[in-house]
Amino acid sequence: MAVASLLHRSKSPVKLALKEGQVVRIIGRGGAGRRPILKSTLKTVVLGEAVPGSRNVRFGVGQSASIQAADRHGLIHLRVNVLAHNEEQTCIVVRPEGPIRLTDRRSDSRRLDLAHEIAFVNGIESWVMNLSAGGARVCIPETEELRTGDFVKISLPQGLGATEGWVLESVPGPGADHALRIQFVAPLKRLAQSAS
Repeated sequence: MAVASLLHRSKSPVKLALKEGQVVRIIGRGGAGRRPILKSTLKTVVLGEAVPGSRNVRFGVGQSASIQAADRHGLIHLRVNVLAHNEEQTCIVVRPEGPIRLTDRRSDSRRLDLAHEIAFVNGIESWVMNLSAGGARVCIPETEELRTGDFVKISLPQGLGATEGWVLESVPGPGADHALRIQFVAPLKRLAQSAS
């Protein structure tokens, strides 16, 4: 299992790991796609075929790529090099090229003035609890099933546009709602600029 220890905001060591069965986002020159981890060791990670609804991005041997995955502490980033793949690319073997890094959206300034604004998560009408350049906390109807680790598309209020991200946490929210903590794939430039 690919594991790293980091110091989290609480100053206590945090173990980060890429786990077998976990769906990750792999990004290369040809675009980005989502694949499950079939096997993970300290030296290699084996990825399966693209999950339904994801692009089947092809990778060449020797190509550099990056992996992103949701963790309860934030968004994991890992640079990798493609070692091998079968002809159909239903199986890709990659080697980590550096340490696992963690992005924690909670270190960003929040836009509390956007609370209770309407957003759409995978087309589901939701309301914003708070929003930052790195992510958002939103409430969705309890009947909708979005879980930790799900990859989502979110349309933001007040002309901030749409972006993609990972559900880091899914817990009961106020009333009949469910609260999601979402880490964006890339920081929202407009919010990052307004916070600086």
